[in-house]
This record gives sequence, C-alpha cells and structure tokens, in this order.
Amino acid sequence: MRALSTYNLFNLFISLVIGIVFSYSYFFYPNKQPIGCIIKKVTGKNCPACGLSRAFSAFTHGEWETGKKYNALALPAFLFFAFQSLGRMGLVLFSMLRKKEVSPLFFKLEVILTIFQFLYCFFPFIYFI
Repeated sequence: MRALSTYNLFNLFISLVIGIVFSYSYFFYPNKQPIGCIIKKVTGKNCPACGLSRAFSAFTHGEWETGKKYNALALPAFLFFAFQSLGRMGLVLFSMLRKKEVSPLFFKLEVILTIFQFLYCFFPFIYFI
C-alpha cells in the first residue's frame, strides 16, 4: 500500500475538521451552544455571524427554515463546508482508486474554484461588517 500524498492528506485533514464542526453543530443543538458571540458580548450589538452556530445546528438536523431564521447568511456558508468536505473525500477516493496523483493543472483549477466558492459564500459576511 502506497503512502498518501501531501495533497490527499490535506484533503483528509480538511474533511476531518469540517466533520468535527458539523458534529459539534449536531450535538450542541441550537439553544445549547456553549460558545457565545464575543463581538456581541463586547459591543452589545449583533455581528453578521451572530446565530451562525445555531443555524448550523438547525441545518445538521434538517431544519432549513429554522436555520435561516437564526442567520439569513448561514445557508451558503453551510453548503460551502458540506461540499468542500464531500468533494475533498471524493478526490482522495478517486486518487486512491486511480492510483495516480492529480495533475498540477487540476490542482490549480481546484484551488481557483475553491477560492471563488469561498468568496461567493462569505462575501455577504464581509460586506455587512
């Protein structure tokens, strides 16, 4: 059995981190979130990310409308992380089944696509600051 490439190890690590975040969101259901918003505690005002953890919790339970009520900007962010996790696991499996590493061109295209997805999903958070 050959060792995994750095690219595949990175993809597995990212998928694991996202899985941990989703597990946290699932088990600490909306009103049981142990970590509050630091900005709201300091300023007394809601920030664009207020309610994001509760929204993710609702989404992991399939409660889409409830999640959107917690934070209207949360769904694109949630879907970004879900697709990143599934896509990266898929890339690792594809690479292992082909027994061949991804080409440098594919790697560059994947990085560019991820950057554009990130900007598309998270621009509203930056815009409202």
